Amino acid sequence: MYTTRDIPLFIVEEHNEAFYAWNYAIKKGLIPESSNALLHIDEHSDMNPARFKNSIHGLNGNLGDIKRFTYSELTIDTFISAAIYRNIFNKVQWVRQVHDYDGSAQSRQMYVRSCNNEGKKLIVGLRSDAGLHERIDKDIIIRYFEYGWTNAGKIAGHPQTILDIDLDFFSCTGHPGKQTTLVIEISKDEFDRFSADPHHRLKYFFSRVSVSASDGKYYYLINDYDEIYQERTYVSTEMISNRITELVAVLQREEITPLLITICRSRFSGFTPEDQWQFIETQLCSQLSKIYPLDPVSLSQL
Repeated sequence: MYTTRDIPLFIVEEHNEAFYAWNYAIKKGLIPESSNALLHIDEHSDMNPARFKNSIHGLNGNLGDIKRFTYSELTIDTFISAAIYRNIFNKVQWVRQVHDYDGSAQSRQMYVRSCNNEGKKLIVGLRSDAGLHERIDKDIIIRYFEYGWTNAGKIAGHPQTILDIDLDFFSCTGHPGKQTTLVIEISKDEFDRFSADPHHRLKYFFSRVSVSASDGKYYYLINDYDEIYQERTYVSTEMISNRITELVAVLQREEITPLLITICRSRFSGFTPEDQWQFIETQLCSQLSKIYPLDPVSLSQL
């Protein structure tokens, strides 16, 4: 049943910042420090194994250190595996508009550990891996979790649910790197090296890299194309409104009362369309406020 306690709502710009919001909430006693269930509503799973320059073992609860780690070590597709390794979650449910199957709820028992127990390179695998316990020492930190995926109509609740919504769930540009050109200024020496070397390493890191010169300055152009092909994941505002209404109706029907809500805009990365993110956020917050007593807080206010 719903309670009268205000539910903290943190709005973040990019999704790695949710890691800081969750740790902040733990520090302030808003959510338990472990055994939470993440209800991840997003066009993308964001479940890639994280790799760090500095060990995640160095985090001791200091919010300043956690914030620096969030921005210097985490990416928008590795923050969940890091949170699982920190033992914040033992259950993750990924909700997407269209999965590559019939839409019925699926789940697996999985684990996260780090290579050599260093806390620098995370490894995600199936718990059923027959040789897992033979390969790791008993002192190795290993986190077991349940991972599920489904569509909005099959959402399941949990007593310690953390609701995490990316605005690109409702409308997505597709791959933003292929929709806009990234321009990086470089030296003339690098311009000459790239131009002269047909096997320059950068030609294998991106789908297209070229160079240009203008007014005595030199640039890398990442994904420089003349045409933009609209992805099917980009939908009309009418469809967005329908999707928001449907999602909120399911949350209400299943009596899912989250301890905390994070909403990610994904506008700077370009996954949420520039011409739609504000509309989506306004409509979503308005609909959520009809079923939850919300306490909205921007990450910049923390």
